[in-house]
Amino acid sequence: MALQTVVHSQIARDEAMLRDLVRDLAELEAQYAMSSEMFHTRWSAGELDDSADFMDWHVLYKMAAEVRERVALLKGEQ
Repeated sequence: MALQTVVHSQIARDEAMLRDLVRDLAELEAQYAMSSEMFHTRWSAGELDDSADFMDWHVLYKMAAEVRERVALLKGEQ
């Protein structure tokens, strides 16, 4: 029972973090009129410069992907 409580707490923290990350990603998407998926594709292909916004966007995108994976794992949604 204690482990289940810990898992549910971690899920709640991760979901809150994910909401913040999604909000931050949405701001960048609106600013640059590009989805995060398109940004990531173009960034990975070397089509975009290394501006501070793009560096931040890259980190936020990766963090969001990792948190989504962790939540899915904790929920047993593999």
